[in-house]
This record gives sequence, structure tokens and C-alpha cells, in this order.
Amino acid sequence: MNVFMTGATGFIGEMVVAHLQGAGYQITAWVRDVEKEKDILGEDVKLIGPSISDHRLNMELELSDAVVDLGGKPIAGVRWNAQIKEEFVSSRVATTSEA
Repeated sequence: MNVFMTGATGFIGEMVVAHLQGAGYQITAWVRDVEKEKDILGEDVKLIGPSISDHRLNMELELSDAVVDLGGKPIAGVRWNAQIKEEFVSSRVATTSEA
């Protein structure tokens, strides 16, 4: 089973990747920096970067059995206020909205 993920290198994402790999799942992660994230996630995770074409992104999603969307603005180490909360929400909703 192939799982497509965003946010794979975040606090929760890294644990989810490790758990899914341990259960035998193949992971495809959409990341900001392929070279940097390779060091974090390892060679067994298929990484795709932000410059991926819409066609290839759709192809990767079609090949996936499940999608885990953990992407968004990091919430740790930030003083929360109304504006920051809105940024947290927007950064998570935008990745699943149609253009």
C-alpha cells in the first residue's frame, strides 16, 4: 500500500512515517527541500519537491491508496494570537483546496 504524505518531516509526520514503514507501507512525501528531507526521512521514502508539475502530482496521487495531510505552518515555538491561528488554519486548508 502506498501512502502520499505532506508534513512528513514535522513532529508528528516523522512518527507517522516510521510507524507506516514499520507496518510495510510505501511512503511518498511531498516536501519543500528534497535534499534536506532525504537526510531526515531516509532513502526508503519517495520524495517529490515543490516544483513538481500538476500532471505528475496528480499521477502520484492516483498511485496512492491513501493521503495523509499533515502539512502547514509549524505551531511549535510560536506565541499564538488570532492572526497566527488564522495562518495555521489557512496553511492547512490551502493544500487541499482547488485552485
